[in-house]
Amino acid sequence: MTETTTDIKEGHYRLGEAYLNDKQYTEAITHFQMALRLDADFIDAHVGVCRAYLAQNDTENAETAVLTARRLAPNATEVVSLCDTLRDTYYQKGMTDYNAERYREAVDCFEKAIALDATYLAAYHAQSLSYFGLHDLAEAKKAAQSALRIDPTYAPVLSFLKTIDPSQPDLEPANTLPEPSDEPAATVASVAVENPSQVSQEVDAEVSLDKALQRALVFLNNRQYLQAEAALKKIIEANPNDVAPHYHLGQTYMEIEAFADAQREIDIALRMRPTYRPALELQNAITLLKKRSENRARNKKLRKILLPLAVLVIAGVIAFRFGVFSGFLPEKRPPKVSIEITLEDPKNNNGFIDADENVRLKLILTNAGSTAKNLRLRLLPKTIGGLRYEVPDATFSVRKNGFETRRIPITADKQVRTRTVDIKVQVLAINEILATRDFQLQIKGQ
Repeated sequence: MTETTTDIKEGHYRLGEAYLNDKQYTEAITHFQMALRLDADFIDAHVGVCRAYLAQNDTENAETAVLTARRLAPNATEVVSLCDTLRDTYYQKGMTDYNAERYREAVDCFEKAIALDATYLAAYHAQSLSYFGLHDLAEAKKAAQSALRIDPTYAPVLSFLKTIDPSQPDLEPANTLPEPSDEPAATVASVAVENPSQVSQEVDAEVSLDKALQRALVFLNNRQYLQAEAALKKIIEANPNDVAPHYHLGQTYMEIEAFADAQREIDIALRMRPTYRPALELQNAITLLKKRSENRARNKKLRKILLPLAVLVIAGVIAFRFGVFSGFLPEKRPPKVSIEITLEDPKNNNGFIDADENVRLKLILTNAGSTAKNLRLRLLPKTIGGLRYEVPDATFSVRKNGFETRRIPITADKQVRTRTVDIKVQVLAINEILATRDFQLQIKGQ
């Protein structure tokens, strides 16, 4: 690798760090990856990519980056720290899914946590509980046994196995004694000899409480909420300073929508441990579910009010359509159209239609009833010798208490003969005759 390439690689890495510190994560990832194109084994760039993805909550890509870094430098301090961070992230997400009864998703998260730390006993234990929630006892036992291969004395898993399979041998207290400390051997031996029964009693009590908690969680997973509540209250009475039973009791109360009791238990848990993440997440869930419950109650109340009103409205519409209210409502007046006819003779205004003359019939249509729509005119007879006319075929309306003016142009031939012709003008609505007026045309030939 030339000096120039090294400078370019380092330049991209420094830009990536600057963007990362400035929280411009996309740009940071771009420059870290450009550095990796020049040197695929550049540990610091892999670490930078992981940190940027973690800042964006993109755990999948963060995991890919950190596993590559761990393959290249398994003991590097920052690589180990990022693996632990990502492991804990997957574990906490798994616990969130577990508490929400998304057991399949929880199993996957715990599997990823174990991939990052194969000795993570808490993840094996949580995974066995998740499989139990899926009613897959074979896989639940398999996960528990994986933990026991790492630590055969791990009490939570031993208690879990005893809960789901009472034929399992009881946990031996001696197996749960802590590892010898760095103190001089004589001191440790002295303590053991001094009060061996007290140590045994403390171990027995711890194992007993852990068994009780596992049983309570089994009740909770099986939706046996009354049994879970009773079991958790006994544990709290025996050890009121343990945060976990308060958390699980809050979870139990949330499931039965006793939100005030659930919030009380979460408040107790957070007073003991203000940063206890499961309790913080459950508190958010309680707030959300409480709001949903209040909305459901409000909607139910509205339905109780609106449903009778809707029934009344529908009944009213049906009754109206069948004329039940016709006797109580004012009668709707039909259109009442009348026609006035005059002859417009602009040439000489003598009241006659003279030969070779253009005149018009002026019709004033008055309506004394409701609005008349889609009206047409008809003139009878349809033809008159010596006269040419065409009745407009466009429809029109006459509003209530209104009037409309219409004109029919008439042209007389030069050879028209003198006579009187009776005509009829009609107003039609579809095929119904609304009005008729008779009129005499006075024709005067040359």
